[in-house]
Amino acid sequence: MLAKKKNTALFSTARTPAREDKYKWVGPLAKLEMVFFKKTGSPVGFTSVDGAKKIGKVGVTKNVATHEMLVNMGFKNLDVLQSGSDDKNIRRLTKGRIDAWPTAYYAGIYSAKKMGLLDKIQVVPNVSLMSGFLYIAFNKDTDSKIIHQWQLALDQLKAKGVIGKILKKYDR
Repeated sequence: MLAKKKNTALFSTARTPAREDKYKWVGPLAKLEMVFFKKTGSPVGFTSVDGAKKIGKVGVTKNVATHEMLVNMGFKNLDVLQSGSDDKNIRRLTKGRIDAWPTAYYAGIYSAKKMGLLDKIQVVPNVSLMSGFLYIAFNKDTDSKIIHQWQLALDQLKAKGVIGKILKKYDR
């Protein structure tokens, strides 16, 4: 829909070289860090993405960005949910059904807090699948004046410290 319908926007998404010319952009909103979570206290350990390929089960949801990314990276140890919310992987992780769950740091923290499971998961230190920034993507035919207004509004929210306060709520 974003690619076809004028004045549509997607909040929020990674701005990648492959997407750069397809949309108009407002941002950055926040840092994007794709990490692995494991069950708190789990002995599962790895120090690199290649190391993650050698553990038991990495839980992903079919057609979610991390699923596609890991398939493209050659992961053979994926335990794939065929449908449903990626939040199901948090439950599978805390119950020991999977060994690691890859997702965006802030999304993982938010979901775990919402589910009351934040103390039951932890980030695997120093292993990042991807780093970048989150943006609002707009249909390419959206009027540049609208893009400018959105960017100006975001810049004002940043200057007033509003964005920083929001992000701080999602830090551990």
